[in-house]
Amino acid sequence: MDKGGETLLGRLRDGDSRSFAWVVEYHTDMVYSVAYGIMGDAQDAEDACQEVFLRLFRAAPTLPAQTRLRSYLYRVCVNYCLDQLRRKSRQVTTDSLKEVGELPADLPTPPRVAADRQLRERVVAALQELSAPQRVAFVLRHFQGLKVAEVANVMGCAPGTVHSHLARAAKRLRDLLGDLSSE
Repeated sequence: MDKGGETLLGRLRDGDSRSFAWVVEYHTDMVYSVAYGIMGDAQDAEDACQEVFLRLFRAAPTLPAQTRLRSYLYRVCVNYCLDQLRRKSRQVTTDSLKEVGELPADLPTPPRVAADRQLRERVVAALQELSAPQRVAFVLRHFQGLKVAEVANVMGCAPGTVHSHLARAAKRLRDLLGDLSSE
């Protein structure tokens, strides 16, 4: 498989089921991570993963040869998640964070485990307080490690707009989580 995914995309276009299975296996964690960061809910993130790969499967035969697979998956995931948030028009609560996953078993004490879980819940809840564009930019830049230009490409906006979203997100998160430094 080549770095840009051109050969892989060609195989997908030809209906190669092994290539599709490889794409799903290789990219599921990334798609889930983006979806969870935007939606704040494990079940919604799983639903997003299924939808993203279903859309890829349907679109593969018609995707242009220059399509970058990873960028395509980011864009489809972000767009799907934003559509779902608009449809739901609701604030995601931290009740769904119980499914975040287990903390490492080597934590020394139950109070420490509880404190870590509370911290995780506060951070995810704070992310949900950001506007959708701020949250998307923040998740893609800081959780996925994309460069600003890549985030701009996925979001379909200018790099300056991404910088603006990131600055506003950082300020809002500092305001919401500023008391963490005293803990």
